[in-house]
Amino acid sequence: MKQIKHKKAQGISLNVIIIAAIALIVLIVLVVIFTGHAGKFNTGLKDCHNKNGLCISKQACYNLGGVPTLSCDSKKKDCFCCLSIPEDKKKGQSECVK
Repeated sequence: MKQIKHKKAQGISLNVIIIAAIALIVLIVLVVIFTGHAGKFNTGLKDCHNKNGLCISKQACYNLGGVPTLSCDSKKKDCFCCLSIPEDKKKGQSECVK
């Protein structure tokens, strides 16, 4: 008598399913970022006051011992977001007009 060999069915391994799920989650996050749905979060990060800074000229920032970073949302081109200014030096400083 001949023995009949039964072929075992091959399924998708658990590792492949887990990797596909992670890839899908990463893809969804990238779509949200690049379609602009994360814009509200990004706008808050760009605001100088949310960073606890002052919108002043670069030279005034150095005079106060601060660090000038990106330009502020101002009509004047020489306004920068000045960070790391001590609280006592911030009082009374005039900021650039928006």
